[in-house]
Amino acid sequence: GNKYMITFKDEASGDVKLRSMYLKSDAPRIIKDFVESMRADPDYQPKDGREIIKYVVTDEPGEWGLKSKQWAQVKKELKIQSRHATPETSKEMGRAENANKIAEQTIMAMLLEGNLPPDHWEVCMRFAEFVLARLPNLASDVNESIDGDRASPIEIATQGRHSRRQVLRELSYYIPPGTVALVHEPKVKGSQLKEKVRYGIAWGMYREQV
Repeated sequence: GNKYMITFKDEASGDVKLRSMYLKSDAPRIIKDFVESMRADPDYQPKDGREIIKYVVTDEPGEWGLKSKQWAQVKKELKIQSRHATPETSKEMGRAENANKIAEQTIMAMLLEGNLPPDHWEVCMRFAEFVLARLPNLASDVNESIDGDRASPIEIATQGRHSRRQVLRELSYYIPPGTVALVHEPKVKGSQLKEKVRYGIAWGMYREQV
């Protein structure tokens, strides 16, 4: 039932995280929950012990604008700083709008490919986040390989804790949303003689598991 989406993109690695919300006024709470969850994730902890996510570059909507008391309280609690840019002139906002465009196009492509109804966009959002974090960005330096053998965003963001071998394994097991998949039946114990797998509809990915 959610109607809005927030795109988080790390400028250093290109790692993308997508979060949905029902009302625009939920944005400060969603951002706070996201920052706290990322700081609590051991995979994303810098090796020098610093806290991640110190700056948020965004435009200035009413939900997290300079005049929002709720956003000011969130910044104070999380010890972060927000930089507000003008969408028409700032290069920073250009990168943000491009991240939104890529996420939106990926979600729509998955809806069309799976012939899914529009209200399944959140399912495709989870799959889009999974795919975008594991596909390397286009080469921008002359010393980068041209055959696609580059580190994925999640590999860079986790400093190798999410290894390239694991990323390739997850992509090899990836099944698009809405596709018939052979999935494990968790209620069947290993000692039982029943079928331990069944056919279902792909609804999400957890590492290499559908």
